[in-house]
Amino acid sequence: AAPALAGPDQAGTTVSLSSYAGRWVLVNFAASWCVPCQQETPQLLTFAADAARTGGSAPPAIVTVSYDHADLANLRRFLAARHAPWPVVDDPQASVRWGVGGLPESYLVDPEGRVVAKVTGGVVARDLEKLTGEFPAS
Repeated sequence: AAPALAGPDQAGTTVSLSSYAGRWVLVNFAASWCVPCQQETPQLLTFAADAARTGGSAPPAIVTVSYDHADLANLRRFLAARHAPWPVVDDPQASVRWGVGGLPESYLVDPEGRVVAKVTGGVVARDLEKLTGEFPAS
């Protein structure tokens, strides 16, 4: 089962993993100062756009979690400047609960709340799309 995740987003609204029950969720840990995180952003944008276009009534979601609490505002500005439509969450204990060892690091959570894949390093949109097809919810 996926560890807990909850915290305020850019608008101050509390976002939790449980609010995405029934949907695929990519939990992406990042920081604005992380060059590989910056480099993977176009792939995240592609995944989000493709998911919105082909995902039906419950397309896969992305939640970025700030790895560095002191960098939260910079990370939010960085993603906003790239028109990232997903929440950037501040949960200072999430990286410990999820066992994050470095950046970028992402976890694909299935519609039933199970972690089915861990991606260390930058994500690739088409690989994420394949994974959502390989692990259908039961």
